[in-house]
Amino acid sequence: MREWNKPASTLLLGFGLWLFCVFIYLSHIPLNYTYDGMVFASHIERDHTPLWDLFHPHHLIYTFLGRLLFLWGKAHGAEWDGLVTLQFFDLMTGSLGILIAFHLMVRETNDRVIAALSALGLSFSFSYWYFSTSPGVRIFATVTPLFAWYVLTFQKKARPAFGWWIGFAHGLAVLGHQTNILLIPAFVGGIWLIREKSLWDKAKITFYYLIALTLSVLGVYGFVGRFACVRLTYASWMWWVFSYFHVQQWGGHLEQAGINQGGFAMVKAFLQENIPLKTMAAPLTFSTTETLLIYALWFLLAALVIRFGSIWKNQRQTIWVAFLWLLAFVPFFIWWEPWNIEFWVSSTVPCWILMGVVVSNLTGVFRQPVLYGANRVLVMGLWAGVVALLFFYNFSSVVKNFGMPAVAVEEAKPAVHGHQMLLNAIDWKVEPEDLLVLDGINTIPFYIDRYKKRKYLSLHAFLKRYRLMAKAEEASNKLNLSKNPRFVPTPVSLDPWGDLTDIFKQEWKHHHRVWVLTEAVDEKDAWRIRLEKMMDLPLGQLTDFFNGFELKPVIYHKNVYFYEVRKPKTTALMDSEDEDNQKP
Repeated sequence: MREWNKPASTLLLGFGLWLFCVFIYLSHIPLNYTYDGMVFASHIERDHTPLWDLFHPHHLIYTFLGRLLFLWGKAHGAEWDGLVTLQFFDLMTGSLGILIAFHLMVRETNDRVIAALSALGLSFSFSYWYFSTSPGVRIFATVTPLFAWYVLTFQKKARPAFGWWIGFAHGLAVLGHQTNILLIPAFVGGIWLIREKSLWDKAKITFYYLIALTLSVLGVYGFVGRFACVRLTYASWMWWVFSYFHVQQWGGHLEQAGINQGGFAMVKAFLQENIPLKTMAAPLTFSTTETLLIYALWFLLAALVIRFGSIWKNQRQTIWVAFLWLLAFVPFFIWWEPWNIEFWVSSTVPCWILMGVVVSNLTGVFRQPVLYGANRVLVMGLWAGVVALLFFYNFSSVVKNFGMPAVAVEEAKPAVHGHQMLLNAIDWKVEPEDLLVLDGINTIPFYIDRYKKRKYLSLHAFLKRYRLMAKAEEASNKLNLSKNPRFVPTPVSLDPWGDLTDIFKQEWKHHHRVWVLTEAVDEKDAWRIRLEKMMDLPLGQLTDFFNGFELKPVIYHKNVYFYEVRKPKTTALMDSEDEDNQKP
């Protein structure tokens, strides 16, 4: 216990580490947000948000805590909106997670230097860095199970009743995100690997832990479901709790393509894919940095295998929890949505703690003082180099401009938000009375609502309404037919395309213009293809519909962001419009 016996210096180093992360994160706040983050921000900043909008069953308490923080800040003079509130919340949560990771590794390895470097490596990993500074639930869902792991390390010297606190800590993690329930085997195994406890004590600790976890999770879900979300029956409550599993667009990606996408996303969890920016690590390409990082990981994995006996002897609980954490999350998120790095940030935590344990073990390979000192300096230097590599590569605009198209990044100024060039083009060309048509399944509507205040039509919402109406008519026909075999079903005659054309004609009649974003028209646009799949439309139907009109491209800074939709080319539609204009 050579290092842990110096609590004052350990606390001072941990505080310095936390302060450093706060300064770094504050100096690199991303201005490009995720879809979920903008939804959560809109919920917490509205004056009269319905209570049920603050409790998403998949991550129950995140939005509610954000709402409380927003109201507390407003009451104390904070001039912030929902985005800034959640960014502040996530920044403090992420930096606190680095402090927790540092102290956890110090407790397990008694090596403050390696623990500090490993915690810094976690803080500089791209996904952890980005989600610590951007609105979204993932960093809260990552730090809360890390906190439960840290609480678990105190059980070695605590009485069996301390198991209650482990259960409550894990319950907080599950309330932060449902998927954290997958960590039960990791924590139960961690309890049974405590050498200092007898078998009977381990059984009692496990019992207390599971009871506390069950009571905290079911108690909160039951209370919120009954009184906030008004789920009055057990069946409706169960449907609400597991509502995500009723959405077909998630899950089922265990084929080879899903595994390949998961592997690439895990790399991006550490490194942002290279885009043409001048950064502090300009000479380092994505492939070069990726290769160096993978070589370091392979070396540490080989060291873990070779020295597994020594590492297991001293840190068996840490090894078990880290491996079971990865074993729980990696297959699940490959199945769930493998391409989304939002779901891989949690896996960076056990990776860095596991790597820190291996590196710390490598510093003690030699016992002879001279060899021990030289080996320790060499290992620490190499490990510091890996951490510095991450820092310099992910620094500056690579983090700030995450998700922005490369062509926009090249022209963007340092303080720009996502879709800045598109919004500038809208501001330049589109009048407030005009109609803007867009897909509606990405963040663009949120940016327009927040920054440009233009009238727009979401094709997703428009087509979804017709889809629901068609299903309702079909269900009604089937019900009537089952009751009366002689019933003649009413044909489903909904025509969204005709109604959409009528909407355009009304805009033209009032001398307003109609504009459509390229995302809804271009043949190879991924968002249009995704929307058509979501709405069960034939591939290319949106493109074919808009090709029935005259589309005039709007060129802004040598790029086309949207088209002006002019009167239809077909004579029939033009005659129909003329007849409408002639009516009194």
